[in-house]
Amino acid sequence: MHIGEITAANVNEARIVAFITFAFRRNRLQYLFEVLKALGEYKVAELEAVVITDSESPDDHAEIYRLCRHVFGRGKTLRVLREETKDNPFELTWSHKPHLKEAYLDNKRGFTHFIYLEDDMRLTFSNFCYFVHYENDLSEHGLIPSFMRYEYNHTVNDICLSDHQGPVDLSNRPFVTVDNLKFICTDYPYIAFFIMTRRHMGEYIESNSFDMERSTQTHPWWIAERAAMGLTWENVPSGFTSRYAIAIQDGKPLPECYVHHTPNNYTNDYGEQRKSLAKLSPDQALLNRG
Repeated sequence: MHIGEITAANVNEARIVAFITFAFRRNRLQYLFEVLKALGEYKVAELEAVVITDSESPDDHAEIYRLCRHVFGRGKTLRVLREETKDNPFELTWSHKPHLKEAYLDNKRGFTHFIYLEDDMRLTFSNFCYFVHYENDLSEHGLIPSFMRYEYNHTVNDICLSDHQGPVDLSNRPFVTVDNLKFICTDYPYIAFFIMTRRHMGEYIESNSFDMERSTQTHPWWIAERAAMGLTWENVPSGFTSRYAIAIQDGKPLPECYVHHTPNNYTNDYGEQRKSLAKLSPDQALLNRG
């Protein structure tokens, strides 16, 4: 079966499978709801969300199913799977990999896009459309359109970038221009999710980054971060710092690049351990963007 190329012109024909790993904690169901609600708004041919949890309780599974009853309409389905972790509870973040590969190999379903999300990342349809719109052009340069996690800071009444711990000078960095947008790499490419086309998936499955142990040879991120890094560090083009590039328009990141880390917990925590984390607005974090 030939699976057609999805472009900005036919994004409504996309068939998506989205995996979310969720260590069951009732107080975090609210964030999982925001993730599922955002997916429920995708205007695509099919979207299957698969929540993988460590709980074996039927009641807990029922609570997860209940989250989508009002926000999943035609063409949207939810599955809840239970996976056991033996040595480290954060191994749950890797439990989606066999299911991801199975979905890729299932030509009857014909999925065109594959998403992995941590359980509190609100990836909107406009985020997805941005990825689809620029993915093909950037692929010619070995790059992947990427995003920045943000949180809302109640003290400064502004958004702050979740993963930027210091200012990044973007001058004198290589970039690619598409549609008058400058695509450029930052020093903090982690985004806690990934989107992949079928082409990406073929590369990913064969890479070290797809394996929990071998991925340490690619990058020394911690176990949960490696589960979400996708192709960040695989086959990085010469001169660039990663595969992930964000779009700059008129000196500012394109609005569609921003993805909400819904708990807003890092930016509003001024304790000793997090006093320098997620405290910079985009204007403070990204310098010389023009």
